Amino acid sequence: MFFGGATGLDTRWTVDGAPIDAAYTGGLALNLPLAFLDRVTIGQAGFGAGSLAGVGGVVDATLVGAAAATTGEVTAWLGAGRVAAWLPRGRDQYVPFRARAVGARDATVTGVVRGPIAGGAWYAAGLAPTLADGGVDREALRRRDADGDGNPDRDAAGRIIHDRVGATGRAALAYEAPWFARLGLDRGAHHLDLTAVGQVARTTRWLAAAEADAAGVDRDLVIASGSATWRGRWGATALRAQAAWFRSDRRETPHTAGGAASA
Repeated sequence: MFFGGATGLDTRWTVDGAPIDAAYTGGLALNLPLAFLDRVTIGQAGFGAGSLAGVGGVVDATLVGAAAATTGEVTAWLGAGRVAAWLPRGRDQYVPFRARAVGARDATVTGVVRGPIAGGAWYAAGLAPTLADGGVDREALRRRDADGDGNPDRDAAGRIIHDRVGATGRAALAYEAPWFARLGLDRGAHHLDLTAVGQVARTTRWLAAAEADAAGVDRDLVIASGSATWRGRWGATALRAQAAWFRSDRRETPHTAGGAASA
């Protein structure tokens, strides 16, 4: 999102008023599925008292909350795509190494449940795990010089002809599991809710030109945010007090899973 020239890194991101900005970039740190959300409020200009300083917009996501009766919803998504195409080469471009994603296979299950407890108390919780194929195909190439004149051969379109020297397939499993849990109490003019929200994820970044042992880097991400919010309203007067905690832990390690090599 861009607000008056400010990039997404300048935008303040919050969940029910609690910040979820990434400490290492300033941008959005936490991904939440739409099934978790009741609404999203976007402030394009100006900042509220709880937004501190900023130069961009403010995006606040409100999680689903109280319900008159116990309700639950489960959805599933299965995806299967074609193997990614190799990027086209330019007319005079020589590419000694290249890589492409193995496919677009993924599966997501999202579940949300909420309902009343007793005496004005309520609960809500959700989980949305995703498993995806994060593998890669890598190729090593050389320029063809069939006549041995020291100049690479070219095809009819004038592009340099490449011959494959070898290929390697590497497997990787990517996953992501956002979640949230809420407890609330509504009594008269007073409203109290305790919210915990977070995400665990793993992705693999591939380096096409690296040696096989260093070609993959696994990134593990653990994010958690907690908040306690009290709201009071008396006619045209409204008060809110909130205490929030946020932590984002990102670690990178070499990808050590084996792969099948072919000449």
